[in-house]
Amino acid sequence: MNIDNVIKNEHTAIVNKTDIQEGGNLSKEKKTDEMNLLNNQNKEDREFRRNKSISTYSPAYISEPVYQWEVSKNDRIFYDKINDFIIHQNVLTKALLVTDIKKTEENYKGVYVKFDKNLCEHICFSANKSFFLYYSINPNIIEISDILNNHNIYLSVEINKLDECEILSAFWLIDNTLKELNENISSSDFVIVTNNSIEIFNISFDNLIVNPLKKHYVKSKCSWHNENTSYIALLSSTKNNVVLPYLLNNNNAIKLPKIELNITKNDHINKNDIEIIILYNETYCIHKDFKNGRISFRCLSSTVYFDYVLDLFASGMVDTFCINNLFGVFNYINEQIYIFDIKYKKKNSITSLNNNTVNISYLTSPKSFKRNINCNYIFFKSPNIIIDAHYGNIYSINIDYDILMLQICQHFSNLSTSVDVLLRRPHCKKRITEMFFLALENYIKIEDFLTIVNIININYRKLIEQCAKKGKCSTTIKKQKNKIIQLLGEVLKNLDGKTLITEKDIVTEVFHPFIVKKYNLNKKETLFNLSINFLEMKMDKKKNKEGLFNKSAKIKTQSKKSDDKNMNLEQIKRGDTINEELKQISNFVNIQNSNDNIINSDNYVSIQNNKKESIYHETLNYSELQNTSLFLIYILEYMKSLLYLNIIPNRILQTFIFDVCIFFKQDNFLRQLLQFYVISDSIEVTKRLFHYWQFTKYVWAYQFCLDMSLRLKEYEMVVHLFLSAKKYLKIIKFLRNYNLTDYPISVIFQAIENDLDPPKKYIILNNVLFSLNKWIIDSDKDPVKYPFPNLQNCEKWVRLVEDA
Repeated sequence: MNIDNVIKNEHTAIVNKTDIQEGGNLSKEKKTDEMNLLNNQNKEDREFRRNKSISTYSPAYISEPVYQWEVSKNDRIFYDKINDFIIHQNVLTKALLVTDIKKTEENYKGVYVKFDKNLCEHICFSANKSFFLYYSINPNIIEISDILNNHNIYLSVEINKLDECEILSAFWLIDNTLKELNENISSSDFVIVTNNSIEIFNISFDNLIVNPLKKHYVKSKCSWHNENTSYIALLSSTKNNVVLPYLLNNNNAIKLPKIELNITKNDHINKNDIEIIILYNETYCIHKDFKNGRISFRCLSSTVYFDYVLDLFASGMVDTFCINNLFGVFNYINEQIYIFDIKYKKKNSITSLNNNTVNISYLTSPKSFKRNINCNYIFFKSPNIIIDAHYGNIYSINIDYDILMLQICQHFSNLSTSVDVLLRRPHCKKRITEMFFLALENYIKIEDFLTIVNIININYRKLIEQCAKKGKCSTTIKKQKNKIIQLLGEVLKNLDGKTLITEKDIVTEVFHPFIVKKYNLNKKETLFNLSINFLEMKMDKKKNKEGLFNKSAKIKTQSKKSDDKNMNLEQIKRGDTINEELKQISNFVNIQNSNDNIINSDNYVSIQNNKKESIYHETLNYSELQNTSLFLIYILEYMKSLLYLNIIPNRILQTFIFDVCIFFKQDNFLRQLLQFYVISDSIEVTKRLFHYWQFTKYVWAYQFCLDMSLRLKEYEMVVHLFLSAKKYLKIIKFLRNYNLTDYPISVIFQAIENDLDPPKKYIILNNVLFSLNKWIIDSDKDPVKYPFPNLQNCEKWVRLVEDA
């Protein structure tokens, strides 16, 4: 496809919006009624948008409690991030209550596990949800137990001089490969971090044997980890303010470049100052600088040469949370929430090359939680859990994307930022398409429209390429032209928490609903069918006019001027019924001068007369579209954006463009789109071309339909086209040349009998029989090269010709 040959200039036309709102034949009363109705609809839409106020609270909100308990000194609560478990230990009942917070059934009450131990510092379950790892201090104990521990069996994890060590953390190493494949996990690795070392162990769940795998000596005084990744960070006990990150991989602890924190020597690093988080499948070590109100990101999982820096412009203690790759910060001093997206890049943001940092602006103005909670007793657990250990409540933090969308639009005063952010969130398709629809209703500027569609389509291409790299789908990238061919169903299966907006979504959720609402159409009917119905009514009106003219010419024999005047009056009176029907359609279609739709026979050649083809060299200039709907320009710009990104547009978009061109009577432009293969070959287009030719008898529609059907090898359509054009002699030759021996010849004879009157009928039948006779003779000589035609039920017409 070559869109440059079709769309040359972008913004050279002045679009007359009123041309597409009213038909030329509406009466003044009809116009007034329609304008009043339109104004009322616009008023209702504005009232709805006005009433949908933007919340004064943060889009991040605290849920209803997902777990509650009676607080006492005998209880302790743990959150298992891998399995999304709340683990409640009670030493008096000598049990654990394990609650899966993903389960929301009313009668679900969790699972009780026998556990006769002192209060633990940490408890977490393995990926198979059957074994749990825990440790306690005073004395130091590290053990593993079974959730069905009917015999009080506890597997001890042996560490040299454990009593002399300080246990910093204990956690399972997750194997994402096995988890994705849903395979049964027979063994698992786990890690114990002390102030002297990092030790990796393996447990066989079948044999209940714990084996040490690797021990790496390192002096540290604090440890941070994230259960969903294999990276950890240690605070060096030998160097001030130095963080030592490690990758625990292949039974080994791989040391990564150290992180030197830019703080004063007198400042000390606390447990809450460092955190390991995951955003967009990358692992980051973050430092919360409470004094300066700044959070710094260092990527551990890839060789990114810069650090992300988030400025809160407010000092004080903070906690963080992550939801669908959005990074949230809660400031305990002003109790405000800051929401960031590290992938969002502000156009005019300045990157400091000297410091190798990228400053990230927050997406919305800082706002507070809607739910009031006592911030003195809460603490956050990654990724989005709040534990209130004073009142015995556990909450989750969620995002209201409707409010986020509105607040982003308010904060940045544009739609493009909101679209950019929402595309990286899951299940936001409906929100984006609704926003797009409202933008069209408000006649969005073409520059802003282009920005939005480019954001959508760049995201579209990235997702396809990511799927190809992962090898999760059969996406093919042609290296020569760098065009992308995708299996849409496979791409949709591998979105990884993102939103994909395809051509189908834009057509079915934005473009088609927009034109249906604007012109009050039947949403179940295609634009093409509506246009064909309009053409049919127009033809009926023309026939009625011709009949009236002939009748008047016989009756009235006086002066021509008087006759013409009286005849016109009579036509108007008798054509009122048809005019009323046409007025309904004229609301939808901008009826232009009929001369615009007359085909110049010098520029187009029919197969019938075999004249030389006149090559159509014209390219579209937007000045040719001055009377065209701005809506058509929107669609073309959207398609151009796809083509510039080498994404082959889906057929639904191409057929929709075809329908819109017919709807707005842009025949010349449609021919260019077909000429330059912007609208590519498809069965749907051939069917439309065929029906359009049937009603208009335009030579170019016939020619395009014929050529496209031949390229697609849709030979039945070609035969059908020849039959409709009464080119019976061509059919026999075509059937023979393309070895279509199964096609019944009796269909051709029946069509000749129905369409033609004697004696022309007998002449054509005789010529067809002559061609068939030659075919039969050649078949007798060489049946392999010339297979015998299908002559069943043809005896009737053979006798008819002989009798004639």
